[in-house]
Amino acid sequence: MKRSQKLKHYIFHSWLIAGAIAFAASLILFLALGFFSYNSATEIAKLELMNKATKAARRISAELLLEHRGSSEAVRLLMQKDYNIEQIEILSMDQFVNRNRDYIQVQIPIPNLESKYSLVASVKGISYYDHFNFFLLISCFSLIGIIVTSGLWIQIKYLKKHIIKPIESLVAISTGENVTCGSWPSELQEISDKLNQSFREREQVVYSQVAQGVIHDIRTLLQSLQVATDLASEKQSEARFKNLLSVSKTKLPNLLAIINTALDGSREIKIQPTECDLIKTLKNSIETNQAIMVSKNIKIDFEKVPQSLITVHDPIQLERVFTNILKNAVEAVEDQNSIDKKIKISCENISSSNVKVIIEDSGHGLPQKAENVFRLLKSTKIHGSGLGLLVSRKIVEAHLGNIKASHSVDLKGAKFEIEIPREVQL
Repeated sequence: MKRSQKLKHYIFHSWLIAGAIAFAASLILFLALGFFSYNSATEIAKLELMNKATKAARRISAELLLEHRGSSEAVRLLMQKDYNIEQIEILSMDQFVNRNRDYIQVQIPIPNLESKYSLVASVKGISYYDHFNFFLLISCFSLIGIIVTSGLWIQIKYLKKHIIKPIESLVAISTGENVTCGSWPSELQEISDKLNQSFREREQVVYSQVAQGVIHDIRTLLQSLQVATDLASEKQSEARFKNLLSVSKTKLPNLLAIINTALDGSREIKIQPTECDLIKTLKNSIETNQAIMVSKNIKIDFEKVPQSLITVHDPIQLERVFTNILKNAVEAVEDQNSIDKKIKISCENISSSNVKVIIEDSGHGLPQKAENVFRLLKSTKIHGSGLGLLVSRKIVEAHLGNIKASHSVDLKGAKFEIEIPREVQL
């Protein structure tokens, strides 16, 4: 998850860099458009002035040749007024033009008097800053911003869908969470396949470690049975003999349960669904733990539990699930010093096709990643192997259902939700 967060951090930085580039690009575009607009306006003004100056020069030539208007000064002022030119100068050929950067100026010879006179027309120059207005600046920033933001949005959506989400899913898979893989790139799909293969191989190694613990438990029980058998073979009183047989009767079911659990943890569980009462299956599991709950002063509260609920399920296997969860709840609650030791059981109709059984306790709760309790060697008990909940998950999944572990808001302990369909294909 840290790598995923780091990738998000890099993407955020790339967004900032892209924003800086967009800002610089907007300024460059603003300056470029303003410069081209200024040059274009200047050229247009110069062409207009040239046309006016040419017409004025022709009239000045005629007036001077015919001497209708008197002096050249009078003619100049008249042409300046008629053609709306700010300033017209008639210079002799030996005079130089006084250049002014604030004005647009053109100089043309006067027709038929080229050797004597030339005309210099001037108009006020176009302001450079008039073409760098606020509207142009906002337009540039908006245009570049929209383009860059759209590109980044598309990039982020692509990265989230094809990079970040798959990486988060891979990390989630590595922690034991159930993740549905969508359409991944082939490279990440290959990594996922290798990761799953690695987990399967690791589970085999872990299972062998668990088997060692199971064998140790079996050996302990067998030693008890061996001692009881040896003593029974000796001449003992009938009462003593019955007591030893009672020990054997007690230990043998425990031994068989350990072996069955170990085997179920390593193989696919087959169920035999039949139409029966789910509430009865649940109550059977409660009766199994009833004696110890009474002895430990543990109270059971029923909430929204109907009298009967007919579903298609395997009562034997599903009873194992309820029994295992209740047993864990009892062990968690009995460790608490609180007087109010409680287990709450409720039942919900999720839909017309699914039902949910919820078991909560007031024990010490689950680890931060509650889903890990369904993995091998992730038991919350000191001497637990995690096989019980692993088998429970397999049984529920065999019913096409799912089991979730979380923290109980009401009782502050563990919360298990078992959801199964009302009907399973027989």
